[in-house]
Amino acid sequence: LLRRRCKFIICVDGEADPNFTFHGLMTLVRHAQLDFGIEIKPRLSDIRPDATTGLSRAHGTLCLVRYPAVGNFPEGIGLLLYLKLSVTGNESELIQRYRTLHPEFPHQATLDQFFDQEQFEAYRQLGVHVANGFFLPALMGGQTSPESIPEWFEKLAVNLCEPGCI
Repeated sequence: LLRRRCKFIICVDGEADPNFTFHGLMTLVRHAQLDFGIEIKPRLSDIRPDATTGLSRAHGTLCLVRYPAVGNFPEGIGLLLYLKLSVTGNESELIQRYRTLHPEFPHQATLDQFFDQEQFEAYRQLGVHVANGFFLPALMGGQTSPESIPEWFEKLAVNLCEPGCI
């Protein structure tokens, strides 16, 4: 997607990352810079859980992507929506119960690919919860059904990016 200089990218990070080191994302950031000269600027502090509560303030972040001028292509800007499996405290009772019984959730080891029904449903519901959060009326300027992907990203950028970042 970066090679194709995509303007809008959605990245869902489901890796087991109990220490929130963001290994997969940081590998992407490093390779994008070294291999293509593309700069990706993630702000991850809201996703990192609070040491006291174990809760994150957000499930994702909107990252600015700066494409360099290459050949016939001028400099450009893109947006990467990075979603991370995390817990903020407003999840459903099923998710909260599962986390109480399995404190390592949602970063259980991925060696065991044979999830039982409850584990599968907890992860599925968390994924739906995380994704739905990026269609909240507060982020969409009062509406929940943007007409297009560019419109959706534009509304997210207005509400999630720091002033002047784009």
